[in-house]
Parts: sequence; structure tokens; C-alpha cells
Amino acid sequence: MLEANHVGFFRSDQTMPGRAVCGIMIQMSIDKFVAGFRGMRWGVATARRAELILPDTFGRFAFVPVTSSTYLVCGGEDGELSPAQVLEINRLAVQSAQQYYVARDFARCPL
Repeated sequence: MLEANHVGFFRSDQTMPGRAVCGIMIQMSIDKFVAGFRGMRWGVATARRAELILPDTFGRFAFVPVTSSTYLVCGGEDGELSPAQVLEINRLAVQSAQQYYVARDFARCPL
């Protein structure tokens, strides 16, 4: 609760717990991230005939996986993904991954 309002505290010996400092820093990073996306529309993209791959990061691309068939896409429109779009997103997911990528069923994920 304190971190969300950028409030910290000092102990009687004038020290601050590391967890309190980290909490404030994390909240400030979240606030900066949110401010950067303020006013952006997030589209809901759905794959009905195939599944999407989830990488550990999409790097500079603003995709947020929700399920194996649904992503939020910053600046995108709501709609169904074509098989070609699913293929493109899955390839991007694999290329963007730094350490790993996962899928519910790789047999249903075109690459």
C-alpha cells in the first residue's frame, strides 16, 4: 500500500529496509511503464484455428499473451488472426525469446 503511493519510512536507527526501497523502485517502474502506454488502445487478437507460442519476452513488441489463443496487441484492432498472422506471430515469438518459449500444444502452433 505504501509503495503504490511512493511512501517510504525509516526505522528509529535511520535505516530503511531493502524491501521497502525495492518496493518503491518497482512501483515507480510500473508507473513509468503505464504512463508510456497511456492513451494506447489494446486490441484483442484471437487465433481460432491454431495456437500461439509464449516467449519469455517479445522484446520491443507490445504483445501480452492471455491464453494459448488470445493476445492483447498494443495499437491493434480486435479481431481473429489469419493462419498467416499466427505463423508470423509464432515466428516472432521464437525469434524474440531470450531463454525459452512454451506452448500448450506445439503441434497446433505453426512455425
